[in-house]
Amino acid sequence: MKRQKLFTGVMITLVVLALVAPATVSARAVKTPFEATSETLVDFEPGEWRNTGVMVHVRGMVQVFECDSSDPRLTGTKTVTINGNWGEDGGPWWATSRLETAFGVWEATGTGWWYPDFTISVNEKGHGISGEVAGLLYFVAAEPGELGSGYILDPHGE
Repeated sequence: MKRQKLFTGVMITLVVLALVAPATVSARAVKTPFEATSETLVDFEPGEWRNTGVMVHVRGMVQVFECDSSDPRLTGTKTVTINGNWGEDGGPWWATSRLETAFGVWEATGTGWWYPDFTISVNEKGHGISGEVAGLLYFVAAEPGELGSGYILDPHGE
């Protein structure tokens, strides 16, 4: 009986700690919203394109973009390596990228949809790997014809 009461007490304590601890950590994080645009530069490497008759498989296409953001920590030159499976009605794409800014370097992964009118939807998440952005995270989303919008997350707070 004593063991059962001790076990129950320990379990209740662990559950309470599990619920309280994440709230304590997230309360310090700072979330900074931003809007961004990008423009394709001339640099372009096509990668490998394979036509299956129904769709085109693209692997390793590299594009360089000039990014402009309301938060200067995300303004700079982004090199993106893109893969996709594109058919008559569009199709999915996925990519990795490296954004070099005056504040440091970000690395990111992204996914989205390519549309036949050469517009795309974007969902991207990145992490700072050097300089003042080291340890920061960013998340951005955009639909065709819209500015990209998202936020930078500083998990360590101010």
